[in-house]
Amino acid sequence: MVLCDVSDSVRPVSRFLLTLVHALTRRYDRVHTFVFVADLGDATRLFRGHDVERAIAAIAAGAVIDPWQSSDYGRTLDQLAARHLGKIGARTTVVILGDGRGNRRPPRAAVLADVHRRAHRVVWLDPEPPSAWGWGDSAMAAYAPHCDHVLTVANLASLRAAIDALAGLAPARGARRGSARGAR
Repeated sequence: MVLCDVSDSVRPVSRFLLTLVHALTRRYDRVHTFVFVADLGDATRLFRGHDVERAIAAIAAGAVIDPWQSSDYGRTLDQLAARHLGKIGARTTVVILGDGRGNRRPPRAAVLADVHRRAHRVVWLDPEPPSAWGWGDSAMAAYAPHCDHVLTVANLASLRAAIDALAGLAPARGARRGSARGAR
């Protein structure tokens, strides 16, 4: 399961992130993909049925959710739990792509904790480094304890490093590992 933030705060890397999500969705039949700002929208069919350029253009135009909303990660997590928590099980990896900036709205980290308890693992790919967490409206400090891995991914080189770290090929730089269950 992949959740991708498409808000203004990640606009500089959103095309990169959506290209990654498109590739995952097209490559793996069992990947379920969502995009969000304040609302969570299912983008699986859009990514499977269209080339990357058309899919990204449709998302930017509001085909799945209203991309002009103000970010609200807590609301998004509530919607994930209400609509899709039953789809998350011991074999599910949940990947969240986003900066964790929710405009000072309640982060609802307890909902992510519920997702974490159900899932095989939760991986968060954040375009911001850990030094930016906790500043302004960043709620990453609240979310990180409920993730098995939090990795900084802002370009192709950092994505490669994150993939290597997740595959056990190299240590994660800028990663926050561990949780109540321990690192995987």
